[in-house]
Amino acid sequence: MTTAQQAPAMSTADGDDAAHQMPSSHPPTTAMSLPRPLPPLVLTTTHDDGHVTTMEIGG
Repeated sequence: MTTAQQAPAMSTADGDDAAHQMPSSHPPTTAMSLPRPLPPLVLTTTHDDGHVTTMEIGG
C-alpha cells in the first residue's frame, strides 16, 4: 500500500526533482568552459582498397 501511495507523489515531484537535480548531479562545467560550440568532428577512414570514407559527427 505504501508503494501505491508513493507512486503519485514521485510522479508529481519527478519533474521538479529532475530539474533541480540535473545541475547538481551533472554540473555543466564542460558547457560553461567552452566559449562556443565545438566544430563538427570529421572521421576519415581509408579502406584497404583505397576507398576513403568521411563521416561528420555533430555537424
